[in-house]
Amino acid sequence: MKKGRHFWLFAILLIFVIISGYGMAKYYQGLKYPVHVSEPVWENDAEKELYLHLREVANLEKLIEEIDQRLADILEQNHLLISKTSEEIRDWEIYENINLQWNEKSIAIEVPTFARVPKEIDEVKLIIETVLDMESTFLNSNQNETEDIVEETISIGLSWKDREIVTHQFKLVKKKPKARLAIIIDDLGYSWSEFETMMTIPRPMTFAVLPELSGSEEQAKRVLKEKYHLILHQPMEAVSSIDPGPGAILTTMSEEEIVKTLDSNLEGLPEGIIGVNNHMGSKATADSRVMEIILRYLKDRDLFFIDSSTAPNSVVPSVAKQVGEAYAKNYIFIDNVNEIDVVKEYIRKAGQLALKNGQAITIGHVKQFTGKAILEMIDELESLGIQIVYVKDLLK
Repeated sequence: MKKGRHFWLFAILLIFVIISGYGMAKYYQGLKYPVHVSEPVWENDAEKELYLHLREVANLEKLIEEIDQRLADILEQNHLLISKTSEEIRDWEIYENINLQWNEKSIAIEVPTFARVPKEIDEVKLIIETVLDMESTFLNSNQNETEDIVEETISIGLSWKDREIVTHQFKLVKKKPKARLAIIIDDLGYSWSEFETMMTIPRPMTFAVLPELSGSEEQAKRVLKEKYHLILHQPMEAVSSIDPGPGAILTTMSEEEIVKTLDSNLEGLPEGIIGVNNHMGSKATADSRVMEIILRYLKDRDLFFIDSSTAPNSVVPSVAKQVGEAYAKNYIFIDNVNEIDVVKEYIRKAGQLALKNGQAITIGHVKQFTGKAILEMIDELESLGIQIVYVKDLLK
């Protein structure tokens, strides 16, 4: 009897283990291979078609919202100034009694001309294009140009069922400058207090650093860190007996000595120098032999030259043309008199020269009032349509 009881207990236990094992196997199989929720069961085809149409509309509305959010994010990230925005509700009956509704946004964007980092309309279009994918796209574009502005209107949206759904219309407006003015600040390497003021100028600026001074390397690094342009302010021999300073090029030097001097001056400064202008140099820039050696050296290293215009008989234009070197020249010094009102008046004269010729280059120095005067004159210059640019933009 006991033997029979043990048999039945063993059988019941075996059945329990088998059932439990099967249940656990199904559970874990469900975790690894989940059963998808099946489509709803419809009473008829009309009900199924209605459901599919409504789902299609919901997907479209969600996609439009995603496009809108991506565009808003990309405009904010690139600090693009929205001057005006408006919305208009659009309604499209896709199927009988089934409507797609969305807000078509019209956005006016000022493409910066007068800024630390100016942009072109095509650059802004590329920024907008980064949010587009296979489903959203440029639908059309139309550009108009007047004497003062370039304006382009672009439409973005979806092409769906042979119809274009416009989600955004952008009006990109860029003011055209009447003239361009490049400002070079010479004599970096000395004063730190006035140098700090220079580092606050919110426009393209080109800084010229002297070699072998106590502050030369650190100030050069700071200029590059602040993403201004940096050139070597190369000391050169003057007609007078004034010493040009360390690292100078003299007209008595051989070609080997001139090349060695340039090598040493450039190697003593951080990488990132894109050009050279002369410090003093009224005698050197009038010497064809010396300038040919210098300009060929610079051309071979893809460095431009700016003639500071310290010599009335400079040979830089003719020699630069002869060797094929990119160059430009200074038109006016703005701070020979160290008084803020006088400096501002010379900046004003530089602006008038730019308006007369289409462009101009002016040179200032790391002096007490120069940085402050430039800061105070920016609005006046730009109100006249004068764009402050890097000197590299004005090369011949």
